[in-house]
Amino acid sequence: MRVTREFAITSTYRSPFERVAPGVFTLPGQSVGRVYVLEGADGLTLVDTGLACRSRNLLQRIERAGRRLRDVRRVLLTHVHSDHLGGLRALQTNADVEVLTMAENSIDLQGQIRTVSDGDVIKELFGGITVIGTPGHLPGHASFWLPERGVLFAGDTLASVGGLGMLPSSLQHDVAQVKRDVQRLAGLAPSSICCGHGPPITRDAASRLRAISDALLSRAGHGD
Repeated sequence: MRVTREFAITSTYRSPFERVAPGVFTLPGQSVGRVYVLEGADGLTLVDTGLACRSRNLLQRIERAGRRLRDVRRVLLTHVHSDHLGGLRALQTNADVEVLTMAENSIDLQGQIRTVSDGDVIKELFGGITVIGTPGHLPGHASFWLPERGVLFAGDTLASVGGLGMLPSSLQHDVAQVKRDVQRLAGLAPSSICCGHGPPITRDAASRLRAISDALLSRAGHGD
């Protein structure tokens, strides 16, 4: 019997990761600063790195899954708030990682930085991950779309604490832009939505996101 890497991750007793989609995982029990792990042919890719205070837990879980820290090849960084990049320094100390992020964020980072722009396709992963500029939450914020698996990594454009929605207006850089970002993401019709806050949405993701987008359009039509 051929045992694949994914089988090794998901079949261990009390698995350190939860499966979102084939080759896509998250750390269980997180509500703030979610980290997602993508298992590709050349190793692991992380979407965000979580809080600094949880970086040891992140590294330990990677090793408990039967992988080496040097298997982590790259980090896709949605934005530079501390609950998303806090674990990056610890990861860079233990692995030779490339950080992919929007150009606006590169000034705040050290190490191997590869700047990406809206519409770029990261071809190393699953036939390509598309970069989607979603600057409403923060200038330089990006979402990442994995069409082959139907998975949307929304960062903080969306949140799923207590249900799918948006973060409070007080936490947004530009509320009007966030609404436009949400409407753009709804057009993707994702099968799964991975937010920075809250659990992954894996059931009725597209219809739930479309309902939010339609509500925003309706309010705009009424001048709200």
